[in-house]
Amino acid sequence: MLQGCALLRVMEKTIYAKEYRLLLEWLRNQRELKGLTVRDLTKRLNVHHSWIGRIEQGERRLDVAEFAKLCVEIGCDPKDGLKLVIPDLDGFNTSMPLRAGRLTTGGIREKKAPECRGQHHTRRFSHRQGA
Repeated sequence: MLQGCALLRVMEKTIYAKEYRLLLEWLRNQRELKGLTVRDLTKRLNVHHSWIGRIEQGERRLDVAEFAKLCVEIGCDPKDGLKLVIPDLDGFNTSMPLRAGRLTTGGIREKKAPECRGQHHTRRFSHRQGA
């Protein structure tokens, strides 16, 4: 069994994979079919337009949560896009129990961040406070 660096050398970076490019192309086509410009989508997501552009051009990796949120804002089904990457997606068991947390719009799971006591921040950034 491969471990550590050896495993990383064997795996292709997903940002260059054919399936990933197909997914990005599908996402862009969905946006255009819905009549949305990059600027329209950035207003909905409250992000800079270059963020969307870099994703669509393959210059920035898109994680699963971001993909789901983009699909919700565009108005397309993320499962249709994932079928390009996982052809037998319908055969997967999607009835897994959910862990503690809450669901937000579009089914994206959020967990509450642990409370910060602020002590490490005070020491770490003390040079900015004139100390």
